[in-house]
Amino acid sequence: MMRRVVREPDFALNLLQAKNEICEKGGRAPLLGLVAEAVIDNNKWKDVVWLLLCDDTRIGGSSESEGGGMALLEFGFLSKAHGEFIGKAAKEFLADPRVKQNRWHEAYHWLALLADEFVGLDRGTIRGVILHGKPIGYSVTTALIAGSEKFPKNSHVTKLAVIAQRPLPSIFLPKEIYRK
Repeated sequence: MMRRVVREPDFALNLLQAKNEICEKGGRAPLLGLVAEAVIDNNKWKDVVWLLLCDDTRIGGSSESEGGGMALLEFGFLSKAHGEFIGKAAKEFLADPRVKQNRWHEAYHWLALLADEFVGLDRGTIRGVILHGKPIGYSVTTALIAGSEKFPKNSHVTKLAVIAQRPLPSIFLPKEIYRK
């Protein structure tokens, strides 16, 4: 849907009108309305990034960051211009104390991944993000680890790296591989 906002100006206009009506009636701005605004004004990507990764006042909120993080990453890859502003917003929110104190560490890690991918982060910042808290799923953390340095022995990151280096049980491999 985010791509459609860019490709179809009439669709984007309808989304903006609907968003404005919802907001005028006291409702919260819907995601696609925010995306339509961001496509027009790149500084509005902050609102989209906040909604998808930082806002813990909505159902799901920042506890369900995987889908939002993936959507932002994919959209940023499709549009370098928008990706830069997504990365800038993510980098800004990394320093926000509300985000640092959030109990959902995956969202914090997604911010770091987006910032690094689209505007760049220094290794020290990435290292600090990885060591910040213990995420539940580790999927985005794994991507951050891939480009990082060594971590302290017995840290949750080192334990994850050890698990990742173990061979997979044969039930996870195609039959032609483990039958050889």
